[in-house]
Amino acid sequence: MRRTFAFLVVGSLLFAACAEDNPTIGGTGTTGTGGTSSTGPATAADCAAANADAFQSPGSLTIGTGNPAFPPWWEGGTSDGSEFEFNDPAKGEGYEGAVAAEVATRMGFSFPDQVTFVPVSFNKSFAPGPKDFDFVLQQISYKPERDDAVDFSDSYYNVNQALVSAEGSPVADATTIADLKDAKLGAPIGTTSLDVITEQIQPTQEPAVYDDLAQAVTDLQNGDIDGTFDLAISDVEQWKALGNTDVITAPSLGVFALARFTVRRGDGEFREGFWDRHPSDA
Repeated sequence: MRRTFAFLVVGSLLFAACAEDNPTIGGTGTTGTGGTSSTGPATAADCAAANADAFQSPGSLTIGTGNPAFPPWWEGGTSDGSEFEFNDPAKGEGYEGAVAAEVATRMGFSFPDQVTFVPVSFNKSFAPGPKDFDFVLQQISYKPERDDAVDFSDSYYNVNQALVSAEGSPVADATTIADLKDAKLGAPIGTTSLDVITEQIQPTQEPAVYDDLAQAVTDLQNGDIDGTFDLAISDVEQWKALGNTDVITAPSLGVFALARFTVRRGDGEFREGFWDRHPSDA
């Protein structure tokens, strides 16, 4: 099952204005096809400057992400006055912290002085409707139903999902999907982790469904579920941050995921224009 993590970007006026049929890349006047063009900004910074009034707040970039800001995606610890738990995204540390800082810099914003981070719940990040941020990144995977409300960037990180359990669990030594058929599994609602359980594992027991990861942690610690799924890069550090020091991870069982930015539905021109100028390999 191929999955994707994503940026969710809003501000269709800005993003549509930044696009053109033959986007100019890294220079003035030369298109990606070898021709010349003077119809649009040459870089992401030019685009942002030309459409400054399309941002949430004039002169600044507003980025959404989850709270707590889990490691290893965000690092550096907390800061006085920050509402974020575990890590302050404004420090620009950790994998997504570095990506956010690079994106802001390429758009011409001084990081962190001209960047504001706002907490956004996972499901709200790709839900239809108005947003209070310019873009969001928090390990969002591509799903067709999400694509009905938002558009997705190219992947900025490729990662496997892994089985997460606790020592002594019936699935602690699982190495194949067949080993999980009779397990009691669970995952947060609306996540690709839950999709892995229901679509690939298809256990004989009804999976437990949670509002958030913290509830899954509690049930795993109490032995109410045998295991869940999470991203292989984040599981050990993230679950330890939640206070579960006994968590172990089994092999990824071949479940693949991609991390992406997402773009509000209808901003496809931005996806073709801005992302060509600012590739997501920051």
